Amino acid sequence: MRSVKQGYNLLYNGGSLAIKAGQVTNTYTAVCQGNDLALYVNGTQVQTINDTKFNFTEGTIGIGASSPQNSPVDVQFESVTVSQP
Repeated sequence: MRSVKQGYNLLYNGGSLAIKAGQVTNTYTAVCQGNDLALYVNGTQVQTINDTKFNFTEGTIGIGASSPQNSPVDVQFESVTVSQP
């Protein structure tokens, strides 16, 4: 069995032009099918990764947002929904 460190494991880090700036609502969707994890921003697929390192079968999720050091932002999450088909 593979050892996984406690806490969260970063799978990807980056930005997207699909994110709307200003005081508007953005919708983020993550879809996990098998070992593929796809991220959508406002209905646009922005990233897909294939996890061959961790092979998670269950666990917790997390969501975060940040900006470059010289570009402060105020981010609020209205809700997070996790569902299983």
